[in-house]
Amino acid sequence: MTLVEKSDLKAQCVFWICAFFVLLSAVVWTSPAAAQGLATSQSVLPVLAPTPRFSPTVGTKVFRILQERQAILPVRLGAIPRFRPNLKTQTELVQNTGSVGATAVVLATPRKISPTLINPFKRTPDVKSVSLDIMIGQMLMMGFQGDDAGDSWPKLLAKQIEKGQIGGVLFLRHNVASASGVKGMTRMFQNAGGYLPPFISVDQEGGQVERLGRKVGFREIPSARHIALKTDASTARKTYADLARRLKAWGFNTNYGPVADIIANPSNPIIAKKSRAFSSKSDIASKFGLAFVEGHRSAGLVTAVKHFPGHGSSRRDSHLGFTDISKTWKAEELKPFRTLIQKGAADMVMDGHLYLRDYAPRERKAIPASLSKPLVDGLLRRQLGYQGVVITDDLDMGAIRKHFTQNETILRAIRAGVDVLILSNSAKPDRNLPGKVIAMVKAEAQRDPALRRNIEASYRRIVQLKHRLARNS
Repeated sequence: MTLVEKSDLKAQCVFWICAFFVLLSAVVWTSPAAAQGLATSQSVLPVLAPTPRFSPTVGTKVFRILQERQAILPVRLGAIPRFRPNLKTQTELVQNTGSVGATAVVLATPRKISPTLINPFKRTPDVKSVSLDIMIGQMLMMGFQGDDAGDSWPKLLAKQIEKGQIGGVLFLRHNVASASGVKGMTRMFQNAGGYLPPFISVDQEGGQVERLGRKVGFREIPSARHIALKTDASTARKTYADLARRLKAWGFNTNYGPVADIIANPSNPIIAKKSRAFSSKSDIASKFGLAFVEGHRSAGLVTAVKHFPGHGSSRRDSHLGFTDISKTWKAEELKPFRTLIQKGAADMVMDGHLYLRDYAPRERKAIPASLSKPLVDGLLRRQLGYQGVVITDDLDMGAIRKHFTQNETILRAIRAGVDVLILSNSAKPDRNLPGKVIAMVKAEAQRDPALRRNIEASYRRIVQLKHRLARNS
C-alpha cells in the first residue's frame, strides 16, 4: 500500500467516524412529525446550520469540526430523518457524481453550492453526470488583471469560478501590490470554489523567480542552485516546507516547481543564467526536486515538476520565441522527471514549449512538446508511466503565440493529452476569455468524440488531484 493510499484510508476512517456521530445526533434531535416530512418532500436538501439553541452535545461539536474543515457528508435521500424546523434548508439538490440513484449532499455550512460540488472521497467521478462545460472549465488556469479583491476583474473571476467556467487562477507580478490585496483575492477565490477548490497558483521558485517578495512583506528564499550548493536535502526540505506554509497562509494551494531541468548548457539564458536548476547532475537535481515536493506536501500544497522534457540544454528562452532543443537535448535530462514520477512525487508535470524533433508529430509545422501527442501521450504517459495531471507552460508565451492561433493552440494541447491549460491572458487581456474557450472547445468536442474522451479523462485526473486539496484545506 502506497503512502497516498494509506493517507486516503486514514482520511476515510476519520470521515465515517464523524459521519456516524452526525447521524446519531440527528436522530436524537429529530421529532416524529419532522421525520415523516421527508417522505412527502424529498426535493429539499437539509443543510446543517447549528444555532445557539442546541445544547453542547457530541453532535454539535462534530458539526463545528465539520464546519471548520468545510467537510461534506454524502448520504442517500431518505437515509436520515428530516431535521428540526429551526435548521436552514437548501432547496437546490446536488447530484453526487458517480453514484447510483439520487444522492444528496449534507453541507456543514449554509453557503452557496458550486456546480462542481462532488464527494471528495470518490476516486473516479462519473463524467456522465457532469456537463461538458464544467469539464472544460476545470481545464482552464486563468491569469487576470487587478491587484485587489475590490477590483472588477478579480470579482468577475470569482463568479467564473463559482459557475465552473475556470478551474484555477494564476497570479503574476502585476497582481501583487500588497499583502492585504493578495490575501483578499485568494480568500475570495477560495470561497467561490465551493468544495471542489480552484487551483490558486503562483510561480515562487526562489531566487529570481518569485512573484511575492520583500516589497509586499513576503520573505524570499535563495535560488535552487544556491540551495543545492550550500545545503543538503534535509535542510532544503525544511526551507521549502517553510515557504509552502507561508504561501498557504497567503491563500495559495499550488506552486509551480520544482525545476527538474539540469544544467546541460551553462549559457542557457532562462535556466542556468538565472540559477533556476539545482545541478548539472541528474541525481542531485532529483534529490533536491524531491525535497521541494515533500516540503510543499507537508503544508498541503500541490506542485508542478517542470519543464518536461528538459529545458536545461536550450540556447533560447521559450518566453520569447521558438525554442528547438533537437540538437542539444540528451536523454539524461529525462532522469529527474522519471525519478520523481517513480517516487509518486509528481502532482503535476509541466510541459515546456520546446521543440524536440524525435517526439514531434509528423507535420510540416514544428510542434512543441506542450502541443505534441507523441511527447505527452507517448513519452510522458506511456514510456515514463505518468498517469497524473499534465499542465502546459503559459500559452501566451512567445514560443506559442507567435506561431499558433489561440484556438489552434488550445485544441492541439487537449488532443495531445494535456489536462490543464495555463492562459495568463496577458498578451491581449480578455475578461470573457473563459466563456469563449468553453464554447469553442465544446462545439469541437460535439463533432469529435476523441476530443471529448480526452476532456473526460482530463476531468477525472483533475478531480482526483483536487480531492487531495479538499482534504488538506
